[in-house]
Amino acid sequence: QCLEQAQQGDANAQLQLGVWYAYGHGAVAADGAQALHWWKRAAEQDHAPAQCAMGYAYLYGKHGVSQDSTRAVAWYQLAAMQHQQAHAQYYLGICYHKGWGVQANETLALSWWETAARQGHALAQGKVARRQKRQQKNQKATPKKTTRNVIRIGASLQRQQSHKRPKLVQEMSPTSIKDLVDVDLNRGGEDPDAPFDDLYL
Repeated sequence: QCLEQAQQGDANAQLQLGVWYAYGHGAVAADGAQALHWWKRAAEQDHAPAQCAMGYAYLYGKHGVSQDSTRAVAWYQLAAMQHQQAHAQYYLGICYHKGWGVQANETLALSWWETAARQGHALAQGKVARRQKRQQKNQKATPKKTTRNVIRIGASLQRQQSHKRPKLVQEMSPTSIKDLVDVDLNRGGEDPDAPFDDLYL
């Protein structure tokens, strides 16, 4: 019955039949080419979940297609922008975060995750929550770290004074000291991102 409905143009049936061919189901043997055939037919009818399935296949080179992140992004954008499909929005966030098929952009990555999170997408909510927690942690840690660096810089300047440079502290303006602190704080770079959640169709 599913095959008959799919042949008659039912997009939901086409998606389901594609899933059966992708992973095997009962008497239906796994066949990547058939999976992509039925997903594409549904996706071309503006069926958002099928567009996500196409995006997933191209993003990871699954079900018999070569990996092509540019095509993956194109399919995800259709579902995310035309249909506000939360799963596609989540994956666009990943693409912008990793620079897959698009230029890496953390601002856009977070924006897509926030959009998906507002629709209740659990993985996107986790991404947003972790970044908010990290930001709060960094905001609390920065004043302490700044104080430690100011003390360390002051001690260094005192040592320099003892080596026949008596005018150095007086010649340094508050702005110059702040610049030294900012440079020191920026040496460490950004903390690495937490491991990605399992990616799924």
